Amino acid sequence: MSFLLPAALALAAAAIVPLLIHLWRRRLGARIDFPAARYLARAEREHSRRLRLRNLLLMLARVAAVVLLAVAAARPMTKVGRVGHAPTALAIVLDNSMSASLAAGGTTTLARLTDAARRALDALDAGDRVWLITAGGRITAGTPADIRAALDRIEPHAGKPEIGRALSLAREAALTAREHTPSVLALTDGQRSTWQDVGSISGVPLVMLRITPPDSIRNRAVLTALARPRRWLPRGTVDARVTTADSVAYRATLTSAEGVERTLARGVVGPDDAILVGAAPAERGWVTGAVELEPDELRMDDRRWFATWVGERPRVSVDPTAGAFVARAIAVLGDDGRVEAGPGGVLVAGAEGARTAASLLFAPRDPVSLGAANRALAARGIGWRFGSRVDRLEPVRGAGLAGIETSYRYALQPVGAAVAETLATVSGQPWIVAGTDWVLVASPADTAATTLPLRAAFLPWLLDVISQRLAGAPGEVREATPGERIEIPPRAVTLDGSRERLRQAGAATIAAPDRAGGWRWRDDAGNVVGVLLVNPDTAESRLEWMDAATLARSTGARVEEDVTLAVRAALEAPGRRPVGGWLLALAAAALLAELLLAREAGSRERAKPSLAEAA
Repeated sequence: MSFLLPAALALAAAAIVPLLIHLWRRRLGARIDFPAARYLARAEREHSRRLRLRNLLLMLARVAAVVLLAVAAARPMTKVGRVGHAPTALAIVLDNSMSASLAAGGTTTLARLTDAARRALDALDAGDRVWLITAGGRITAGTPADIRAALDRIEPHAGKPEIGRALSLAREAALTAREHTPSVLALTDGQRSTWQDVGSISGVPLVMLRITPPDSIRNRAVLTALARPRRWLPRGTVDARVTTADSVAYRATLTSAEGVERTLARGVVGPDDAILVGAAPAERGWVTGAVELEPDELRMDDRRWFATWVGERPRVSVDPTAGAFVARAIAVLGDDGRVEAGPGGVLVAGAEGARTAASLLFAPRDPVSLGAANRALAARGIGWRFGSRVDRLEPVRGAGLAGIETSYRYALQPVGAAVAETLATVSGQPWIVAGTDWVLVASPADTAATTLPLRAAFLPWLLDVISQRLAGAPGEVREATPGERIEIPPRAVTLDGSRERLRQAGAATIAAPDRAGGWRWRDDAGNVVGVLLVNPDTAESRLEWMDAATLARSTGARVEEDVTLAVRAALEAPGRRPVGGWLLALAAAALLAELLLAREAGSRERAKPSLAEAA
């Protein structure tokens, strides 16, 4: 016998109450002998054996009733008979993770798994209940016909499989049918990345069917595909990494905002090679692209998406307040064709020269201009101010700024609830902060304040700030796996492929689309404000299987590799039926017996002669 709610057995401790009452009543009253009542004592002695037996039966009936109710509350299950199967609440967990799309012999693993699920549905009786839960955590409840229809619609899930959550949902669903025997049947190929660290479930028997995967398949996959730099002005590079055991053909494509796809490059990549494709596309604005390999048996990871913003080389104007070092650096970048010097575009200036344009702003070189700088920042809408001056030689911590030091700086102080990204720090305090269309540096671009203008890192850093942060439309590229929860960008109100507004009922996140691709975020006016890249989970690309013994040890499941045996185990091998109803009936019988014994004891007490009658 086993129990679905063993904690309820603790209620059996209440059985001590009738026992204590019985023992306490034995000590009630004082013995008084007087001549007129001696014949009553003689009568009591004649009936004492009957009274003791009746009281003992009364106590046993009360104890039995409490114990039976406690055991019934624990929902006991026991084996009774071998004909058919008990009314079963069957939760089917279908592992439709990406590895299930593996094709061999003209059929996929997923097709074999769904066929096994249909075999389980065929074995159900009219009184059984059934649920279907996928590796992505989607649950379908209903009749066997409803589950069959859901099986026809199931596709491989390219996101991170949540098989542990699926098992928990299956357990909870099976336990909701209180008059049925709960059982969970998991159908899987045993992919290691899916089942590692899943653990076991309690209170419900778990049977697992492991479909034997095909042997000797060497999967090829695109593991990464990145646009470098983040924005192309207008030149850039596609950098991709693949896993392959032999040489394989690849193709890099670019898709415009209008959905027009064209090929950037074709080639062949070997086991240890990288794919590097340089491009200067004619498209402008946010574009998406993909790197794809020649199809193999597992096709879902043969293509990976990337995105970038493409624009003209940035126009830059330098205000005299920025200093001579900045002016010379912009001139060098202009000679190299990286930027175009002239009015408009990005402004590089001292903070006292801040205007409404996208701006790279340095602290003022003249301390007298500090007040003017703070007023200009406030007028520009930048929520930061320059505080007191710190004169100390200190290293700078930040990407691309190794070896840079400051001789003096101004403490950057936020105003109110100012929001900004800290790009570099000095002694743990912000040294460079950035907003949507501005970057603020706490030291002037002068060798008396910092070594930045003298270092080789100055030109690359300056170009990165201008081209990747300040030039072109604001926005960013976010990445997710299918179905993953993703934060909604601040200005986004819709996502391509969905007609609903994203922020209904104050939602801050959404589930990424189930299909891989590049999805554009749009604002109220329909302008693209960024891209959401949805790509398969790369952990599933490494095909590595757990054998039946390993699955059994890690999950506590009974693992079968034959469909008939697995279905029989899920429906009949537990062989357990609920016996709580029988225990409740016995508890009711015990309470009835207690009532009859108590009534008989009461009638006998009333039938006793009073002391006056005895006298």
